[in-house]
Amino acid sequence: MRVSAARIGLVGCGRWGRNILRDLVALGARVAVVTLDDATRADALALGAASWHPSLAVLPPQDGYLVATPTVTHEAVVTALLRRDRPIFCEKPLGHDLAAARRIAASKPERLFVMHKWRYHPGVMALRSLLERGRLGRPLALQIRQLGWGNPHQDVDAATILLPHALSMTLHLLGGIPPLREAAALLPARRDGAVFARLCANDVASPQVLLEYSILQPVQRRSVVLVGSTATAELGGSHDEALTLRQGGPGAAAREEHLPLSQDMPLRAEVVAFLDYLAGGPPPLSSLADELLVAERLEEIRVAAGLAGG
Repeated sequence: MRVSAARIGLVGCGRWGRNILRDLVALGARVAVVTLDDATRADALALGAASWHPSLAVLPPQDGYLVATPTVTHEAVVTALLRRDRPIFCEKPLGHDLAAARRIAASKPERLFVMHKWRYHPGVMALRSLLERGRLGRPLALQIRQLGWGNPHQDVDAATILLPHALSMTLHLLGGIPPLREAAALLPARRDGAVFARLCANDVASPQVLLEYSILQPVQRRSVVLVGSTATAELGGSHDEALTLRQGGPGAAAREEHLPLSQDMPLRAEVVAFLDYLAGGPPPLSSLADELLVAERLEEIRVAAGLAGG
């Protein structure tokens, strides 16, 4: 098992922060947790935190920092941590809107990265490998659907939480995020409930990208379909054990294959990447430049779909 002796400051230990703490502890890191209440303090210590602190002001220096606080607090927390001049890995999105992300970027932090876990998902990584090895031919289209019921985040709407996943996957698979062509909400009376967006470059040879999310879908589904000129591959669900690959052009009668996937958890993989970086390895995925591109497209989709705050 991989073991790290790094000293990590984890700011936030709520619903998702607990998972980050679990993986940090399992990987051998010594974790100092910052939260604001005694109930979370008890949870953090029970999960293996080495220490608990009621504010950043009293947190001793660490080798690196992870931020897992509510989205609307990311800007303030990251700005405070940047003064410590150590690597920071912040949960996505970096800011609650494009302006916040740009304010953070204005200081040109070189060791700030954003935790887009789907870039570490075995299925997304396998899709990229198929494309890079030429097994799909020329990419023609990418379709990403994120369907489920409700939004557990009280501070921001569903678009702010879900679309960064889809946009970061687009970046990971295609090497960029095409310009937005159109976006619309499914229900005018509930614009944040379901949104469709189409992205593509002007030339006909570039792949089309169709993104869809809904928090009005009774059955949860996460799917990624990559259509190539010679084959199409699909990740049908976040916990699928295999990719489905169909040889031949789109819609043609073709042989179906099932390509086994690793069952490694993407969160653990990105935590490992950050710990390796602290030990002198390569930087984790999703640089500040990547995050600004995601934030720009997110803002464009929100405006086009008529979401508040655009």
